[in-house]
Amino acid sequence: MSKHVLCFILCILLSTTFAQNLAATTVSVQVVQIDKSNADVTDTSVLIEETVLDYFFSHGLIVSTSPIITDSSASKTGYAIALNDAKSGSIDYLVYISVFFDTKESNSPQASLLQNINSAQWQIIRTNDNKQTASGKHVPKIKTELDNTTDGIINFGRQIAASINSSLRKR
Repeated sequence: MSKHVLCFILCILLSTTFAQNLAATTVSVQVVQIDKSNADVTDTSVLIEETVLDYFFSHGLIVSTSPIITDSSASKTGYAIALNDAKSGSIDYLVYISVFFDTKESNSPQASLLQNINSAQWQIIRTNDNKQTASGKHVPKIKTELDNTTDGIINFGRQIAASINSSLRKR
């Protein structure tokens, strides 16, 4: 066999072997704001959503989103809608992020401050069979005054996104 034929066969084998890894993962993100003191979507929730979407996009994921849900009573309906939308859009995974706020002791409950976030919990649901494949929880840590700003919220969003992305890569 000539070198050219052998090279051609090797290229075909390699391309078929690695083709499955070339397909991008598609993800739909649903953020739920759980905040008893605020019924409107806060800038903090929007900032977390934007940070997660930007992180995923910059790491090669194809991303879509659903509007932020603002109260826990609507979260079951919102979850069903987000999952249905993801399925109808042929999305691989639904990433469901619940952000819990606690502003009882805050001097500025309406401000974009990291101290107003109690925690964030996330789940990854595979849309073809509705199975949860991973989950996690993050609690924000304020070490300096800079952490309690929009920069701190962005860093917190990146931590959440990095954990989710790591779990998605294991799939």
